[in-house]
Amino acid sequence: MECTLGQIVSQRKLSKSLLKHGNTAGKSSITVIAEELSGNDDYVELSFSARKLDDKDFFSKSDPFLEIFRMNDDATQQLVHRTEVVMNNLNPAWKSFKVSVNSLCSGDEDRRLKCIVWDWDSNGKHDFIGEFSSTFKEMRGAMEGRQVQWECINPKYKAKKKSYKNSGIVILNQCKVPAFERILCLFLLPVINNVSVKIFWKWSQQRKSKVRS
Repeated sequence: MECTLGQIVSQRKLSKSLLKHGNTAGKSSITVIAEELSGNDDYVELSFSARKLDDKDFFSKSDPFLEIFRMNDDATQQLVHRTEVVMNNLNPAWKSFKVSVNSLCSGDEDRRLKCIVWDWDSNGKHDFIGEFSSTFKEMRGAMEGRQVQWECINPKYKAKKKSYKNSGIVILNQCKVPAFERILCLFLLPVINNVSVKIFWKWSQQRKSKVRS
């Protein structure tokens, strides 16, 4: 595939078929999504815990882990971070972690973040415990000494049971945030094998260069 950076920026989302020796390579294609992001290597440090999570195991307690997804402009979602698994514990305290501010919210404090709690299973078929949504702006409240927490909701349980309240509480214990700067990020999303590649491109440089893959 070959295209110019100008084409990507102007269209914001560009899809093209993959070529092999000048011909299309089957049904394979690449979608390039352009988003404006903060441009430095600053990171945010986050620390989560939970309490009273649903028990999904018969002979022991759930083995929970947390996934955080960023919602993109085209309504797709991108995995930002996956915590470690805390075995046999309904009140887990996951290790603190650092994540790029770019990866977390693309420099947009109001961008939606989807968070899912799973019960880990060795066969890879993890059990859904619940989910909640937030924003980086809301998470920043933990910097001011306020307790930031969310109800972990299982939509199926909520729809079926009138007495249902939640599947646990997720708590943000720590949020340390640095400052921002801006660049352009291109997300290359090959359809073939579900691989995602990011290219960070300084907007003030190489504007007329071509992107080849």
